[in-house]
Amino acid sequence: MKNIILLISCLIVELNLLNGNLNMKGILQWSYLLWTLTVSPILRDIRIILKFQMHLRLHSKLLSSAGPNEVRPPYDKMFEHFHFQLPKTARAAARGEPAAPLWNFAGSVMEDDANIHLAEFEADRFWQNHMAQYFGMVACLDENVGKLLRFLSEKGIDEDTIIVFTSDHGDQLMEHGKLNKGTPYETSAGIPFIVRYPKKVNAGKIIESTYSSIDFAPTILGLMDVKNITGFDGIDGSKELLDNNTARNDGCNIRFSFDAKNKWAAAISNGYKMVISRIDIPWLFDLNIDPDEVHNVHDFPEYKVISAELKNALLEETLKFPDTFFTSPGPLRWDSESCIDSRDAIQGQYEQGFCSQLSETNFTQQCESDHIRRHCPVACNSCCKDSPGFLVIRRNFTSCEDLTATNLCNLKRVQEFCPASCGLC
Repeated sequence: MKNIILLISCLIVELNLLNGNLNMKGILQWSYLLWTLTVSPILRDIRIILKFQMHLRLHSKLLSSAGPNEVRPPYDKMFEHFHFQLPKTARAAARGEPAAPLWNFAGSVMEDDANIHLAEFEADRFWQNHMAQYFGMVACLDENVGKLLRFLSEKGIDEDTIIVFTSDHGDQLMEHGKLNKGTPYETSAGIPFIVRYPKKVNAGKIIESTYSSIDFAPTILGLMDVKNITGFDGIDGSKELLDNNTARNDGCNIRFSFDAKNKWAAAISNGYKMVISRIDIPWLFDLNIDPDEVHNVHDFPEYKVISAELKNALLEETLKFPDTFFTSPGPLRWDSESCIDSRDAIQGQYEQGFCSQLSETNFTQQCESDHIRRHCPVACNSCCKDSPGFLVIRRNFTSCEDLTATNLCNLKRVQEFCPASCGLC
């Protein structure tokens, strides 16, 4: 019988592989760690959160239930001599060059002196220890995977054992200015699916087709030659693993990712990612040319076809389920607004200024600039026209033309989408 070992990185217990027995001491240590993380560090975590919220002015908490990072000796000290820099996407988001989506921060952009706060955050012991502990956990995991592989080899069953290395989610590690998870970014929602099966899968094979965690079970069963695989929402990707091609990319696959609190939903295919959110305009990332996911190309004419394809697929998938973000209260922007201020920093003469700050300075003089009016049409009162496209209201697609004889104009988002029809011009 074929052996299956599923390695989930967030559920690691120490295995005594030499004896083939489960090390109960390791389990007790892990349980004790979970207990102590929920009690003793509470005051420290509150202090850290308040401090870094002041530094970065994040509306949402920096830390989720997944942190802080902790690892046992000797891995806890293994990387403490390193200096860990903040990723470039954190700097870009903090400076508004460009600004991150609202579903990432759920708050306003950073203040002008972002460089000072970024430097303070990077130098703080919390960030340096957080990363040192993370790298230590990776080293610990790597060593124990090695133990598993050696054990299988010593028992002579490694050729006939399917080994899958994966996880339930990633960690942004301050990519785009945020720790932990909960976004559709690759660093959060992207996970490994590394398969070792020497008997049938060629070493070094790379598959770039889009898959989801719901595809794991049918794919592994397919590798085991199980016939008539039914009852799964996922697809069987074993054919791509088993063929003789060294690289594969099935561009037809469209897979989906959903926020647990119905804040956003994403459709991903062939290097493109569409994100529809309750709190922001639609975002489309072209990972083929923008792997860092910082530029929104949704409204670019050359992406009109792929935008429509991914939106339609997302709609079809979402409507299969009764409780989705389509059923949540409040209007959802299926298309972008015609009149909307950019959240990016204003470049040029007013570098590091933002549309939200215009009223705090010389408003009239600044809005005389064509560049400022294009960048901040709402703040400058230079745009008042209905948006083409649709809002989704109570699962119904509603255009500005549909607002006649309705009371929907009392909703702020409807007013922003249809200012002319709502009589605001």
